[in-house]
Amino acid sequence: MFRFTIRDVLWLMVVVGLAVGWWTDSRRQAKVIKTAQDRAENSDLNTLTLYDACKKEGWTVEFHHGEIVIVQPPGKPPPSSGPLPLPTSNR
Repeated sequence: MFRFTIRDVLWLMVVVGLAVGWWTDSRRQAKVIKTAQDRAENSDLNTLTLYDACKKEGWTVEFHHGEIVIVQPPGKPPPSSGPLPLPTSNR
């Protein structure tokens, strides 16, 4: 029969504790990455919807160094009640 000392049991506890900690952290990181990917995907969809709505109204949309610049067409008054209405998405 095997004989285990207290030192052997303590080493086993250290190894199991490290394994559980690593597993928990990897699951948390996977969740964070998934959330970030979902947010980036939604952001891209919102940008495309805004771009399509502006183009439909005749506005010029330009991208400069990570910023979106929307230029009013000549001779068209700015909207008086706020932002352009967003069309319903067919996607």
